Amino acid sequence: GPSLGPMRMVSGGADNQVKLWQYDDRSQKWVELAGIDAENGHTDVIRDVAWRPNIVGAPSSTIASCSEDKTVIIWTQEMEGQPWKKAQVIQLDGPVRRVDWSVSGSLLAVACADKQVLLYKENLQGKWEEMITNLSHTQAPPPLQQQQHGQPEELLPAAPPEGWLPGDERRVPMWAYLMRGERDLRDGDTDDQAAAHRMQQVLVFGGVKQLVYESQDHGASVNGVAWAPWQYGPYLASASSDGKIGILHHSPADQQWVRTEFHAHTNGVNAVSWAPSGPATQGPSLGPM
Repeated sequence: GPSLGPMRMVSGGADNQVKLWQYDDRSQKWVELAGIDAENGHTDVIRDVAWRPNIVGAPSSTIASCSEDKTVIIWTQEMEGQPWKKAQVIQLDGPVRRVDWSVSGSLLAVACADKQVLLYKENLQGKWEEMITNLSHTQAPPPLQQQQHGQPEELLPAAPPEGWLPGDERRVPMWAYLMRGERDLRDGDTDDQAAAHRMQQVLVFGGVKQLVYESQDHGASVNGVAWAPWQYGPYLASASSDGKIGILHHSPADQQWVRTEFHAHTNGVNAVSWAPSGPATQGPSLGPM
């Protein structure tokens, strides 16, 4: 089959910088890639980063980043190895907390501190335009839409740890969700879920109320977690205020979780997102999403 290419990820930090990383097989270390111009980017703390999915195997790459500076920046790279360009700056009325791409990368969701959720879609000129407005959290959410292909999918929250109660300050997780439909699980897929909380821990759950792994290796708050594309296997990245990115990998041979880490940002890491695995990410059409 086609090569997956090297593992890459993007991170955003409290130092106002967006950074790119690539795993080097020879040194077995994560190395920083040149590309994102820190002097031409955000002017305040970066809250989130998201690498656009690439289900058609296109050579180009797109990253969205958001910040307390009230902007979302769209970064593009025509081909791997070429420089990254600041393709668009979306100016908003308040700080921006989260960005997330739809499954196919055709829509960009933006979460704002002023209670707004905004959706953007790319026009024929390659610019991202606001698609839906006033999805504020003072209104009832729209009903879940049925997928055009197959049965409607079900949102499955990760199982909380035994004894956890809402409001328990010892464990305040940001739950991950698994989208499960009628399609079969692919090789490398797992039902494991990840949660980060303010006790400097990373918890991995599998099945129902089963704690699979617990990491207390970060030296400060864990601000985000992200699973690698399924083609690479079970890799989990964690972003921490200690300035480091932790990488957890489950080894099928000895059934052990192996952890490494590297220093990424001077003032802490707020978010991390994996690059698509390349042509191997190509899958069936998912309709307008």
